[in-house]
Amino acid sequence: EFEILTGLSTKFLPQGAIAYQQFIAKPIPAIPNLLKSHGYVCMAIHPYHEWFYKRDQVYKYLGFDRFYSLKDFEDAEIRGEYVADLEVSRKIIELVKENKEPSFIFAVTMQNHGPYPANRYKDTEKEISIKGNLSSDGQEIISTYIQGLYDADKALRYLIENIDNVHEPTAIVFLGDHLPYLGKDYLVYRETGYIDGSEREWSAAEMLKMKSIPYIIWANYEIDNKDKIKNNSLISAQFIGNCILDLGNISYNFIFKFTNKLKDVIPVFSNNLN
Repeated sequence: EFEILTGLSTKFLPQGAIAYQQFIAKPIPAIPNLLKSHGYVCMAIHPYHEWFYKRDQVYKYLGFDRFYSLKDFEDAEIRGEYVADLEVSRKIIELVKENKEPSFIFAVTMQNHGPYPANRYKDTEKEISIKGNLSSDGQEIISTYIQGLYDADKALRYLIENIDNVHEPTAIVFLGDHLPYLGKDYLVYRETGYIDGSEREWSAAEMLKMKSIPYIIWANYEIDNKDKIKNNSLISAQFIGNCILDLGNISYNFIFKFTNKLKDVIPVFSNNLN
């Protein structure tokens, strides 16, 4: 979140530090603050406790006008342990329809958050079955994860279909913040052959695979600067903000001017991989 919204990298923070909790105590340059100066209403959605990671305070410093947390999902459907991803998509559609001004909505979902215990979903809730040469632990973990992934896919489809019906120029950037935790010592990743051996033995290619996530950019209008916006190219999270601003043809602040140049030189920026 911090990297996407600010363009700043957490790689320079002390090991184990959390930017929201320890380093944001006053308003700072960020995408919401920038978009507000262009007439946008900026809203954050996270169907979990508002105090978690001090989001109730930090989102204000980043420039969000409103924050919808768990208390705003009182009658929402629960899938597994958390508010269903579909409910978040419904909330986004509701807010888009309510606001006449241009809107920037930053939404974080919870349904498929790890870990992935075997009993997260009732038998009547399971729609996906998994077969393969996996241990019983691996089978249970991946079955739970895949059911959540299936629901996330349906929630994205609902969001796109209903946003398109609003008939307003709209862009969606859909991504995860890291690969899922699939068992101790990367159990499922090893059993499926995605990687070999322990983390200390990973090759550079395996390190890249374990540090990379797919993302999707969708828009219902012709994008002027397609050369700058590419689906699923390898870039670090701090450069996603540039894509968001490019989609709205918004001028960069001084930080995003720098990251725009940096991403062409070091598109993947990490402590142990660049």
